[in-house]
Amino acid sequence: MIKGYKKEDFNILWIPIVEDVWEDKHKIKFNNLKNKIKWHAVEYFYELPGIGLIRENLNYKGDPIIPVINSQGEIINRDAMQLIFQWGMDAFPFRKIDGDDLTLKWKWFWDVAKKVNLGIQVKGDRYTFIYGGADKKWIQDFTLAVDTIKRHETILRADAIIEYYQLGKDDPKIVPRFWIEIESKKLKKHQEGLDCKVQEIVKSLLCLKQDPQGWVILSKGSNIKLLGHADPMYETVKDFEIWKDKVLQKEGFDIAFKEYYETKVKEIYARQPCATINVDNYDSNVLATITCPNPTCGRLMEVTSINYKCCHSDGSDGGNGNI
Repeated sequence: MIKGYKKEDFNILWIPIVEDVWEDKHKIKFNNLKNKIKWHAVEYFYELPGIGLIRENLNYKGDPIIPVINSQGEIINRDAMQLIFQWGMDAFPFRKIDGDDLTLKWKWFWDVAKKVNLGIQVKGDRYTFIYGGADKKWIQDFTLAVDTIKRHETILRADAIIEYYQLGKDDPKIVPRFWIEIESKKLKKHQEGLDCKVQEIVKSLLCLKQDPQGWVILSKGSNIKLLGHADPMYETVKDFEIWKDKVLQKEGFDIAFKEYYETKVKEIYARQPCATINVDNYDSNVLATITCPNPTCGRLMEVTSINYKCCHSDGSDGGNGNI
């Protein structure tokens, strides 16, 4: 369930519209396309009934459009094409407000990029790798691997454009300014309803910064698709020949990339033992004072036992504490 909607409750219906008479060439083209898609299609080779309503209610003027209609027959977006191309399934159920929310969700990050003059041009559905770190060999290896993917025939067939930007390559002074700006977002409030999401992203970015090798951000236009650690990110780009076919099958470079990245995360971090701290060996002053998370309480919590554990993975399950 996403925002009160279930993906399985939606279906895609393709209604081909031919302005003139359906000729044999139109029918052949329709059949060729129909055999390639996974959608429902209206197979009607005559003047389309209700075309006047489509033109009037959906403002159809001859160019392809993607209207979104709910189960009650209400139009929730007259044309979601640009929204889908820019944000993909992140914008489901593809109302205009869903695109506005995503724009606000990432606006602060691109404001930071502009403020510290990163020089990144955010364009439509173009993929951009932003990366950095202290390990020069990892930086070099990752750069070469991404450049190889960028020029790969599969990427050209998918009509995808990939760019990459190493933080601080041309101006090392940008690096501390960038992280200072990111750190400052921990203290700022954002629009109500987005604040928790923004703070979680900031926390994830600052966690990436601690990776001794490096970190990577993958964006599609303005949409940040993935925040990743050095090893699994490099392994993912290096292994492109293994998962390249998924780019076309999954209908998106970012979708195929993220899927393989997550498998490498599990493989790499499963090989590393978890870090633990036995608090009995430390002065009791290391224990933090924690208040009850229930907003109606707020009392100081009594410490009965404590266990710190980290399993080195990224994201929300990167570490856990039993308190």
